[in-house]
Amino acid sequence: NIVNAFSFFIMLGHVRPEPTEWGPFTLNMSMGIAYVVGAFAGRKFGREFLWKSSIILGLSLITLAIPAKFSDYGHVFGWLMEGTLLIVLGFLYKESYLKNMGYLVLLLNLGKFFTLPYSDFFYSSTVAYPLLTFDMNRGMIYIFMLASFYGLIPFLRNYRPIWTPIDKFAYNSFGFLASLTLFLFSFYLIQKPY
Repeated sequence: NIVNAFSFFIMLGHVRPEPTEWGPFTLNMSMGIAYVVGAFAGRKFGREFLWKSSIILGLSLITLAIPAKFSDYGHVFGWLMEGTLLIVLGFLYKESYLKNMGYLVLLLNLGKFFTLPYSDFFYSSTVAYPLLTFDMNRGMIYIFMLASFYGLIPFLRNYRPIWTPIDKFAYNSFGFLASLTLFLFSFYLIQKPY
C-alpha cells in the first residue's frame, strides 16, 4: 500500500502535466477515493494499519487533486470545503486522523488565501491592500469562509467533553478567524463598486 503510493508520488513528480487538463485531477482524485474506500473497509474489518495508512494517503491525494485542475480561488474553495468536511467527519467517527487532517487542510487553505493577492506582487499594478480590492471570486470565498468558521464553532462546542488540546486551540482560532474574516469582508463590501 505505502510502496504503491510512494511510487505514484515519484511518478507524479516526473510528469508535470498542464493544469488545464482533466487527467491529473481524475488520476489523483480516483486514487484518493480508492484509498479512502480501502481505509473505511479496513476500519470496518478491524485492520488498524490499513485504516491509518490508507486514510492519510487517500486524503493527501484528494488534497493534491484540487490544484491539479482548478484555479487559485478554486484551490481555496476546494480546500475550505474539504477541511470543514474532514473536521466534521473526524468528530462524528471519533477519529483524530480525520480531524487533524481537516485542521491541516484549513491551515493550508488560509495560507493560500492570504498570500494569493501577493503572489504576483512584482508584476501587478500598485494596489495598497489587495485583500480588500473588489474581486467577485474573493467575495465568494469570504462568504464560504464565514459559513465554514461560524458553522464549525457551534459544532465543535457540542463535542467539548472529548476535546483534545488541538481541538481547544482550533475552537479559539476559529472564533478569531471568523471575526477577522467578517472584518475583511466588511471592508471588501465597502470597496465594492456599485
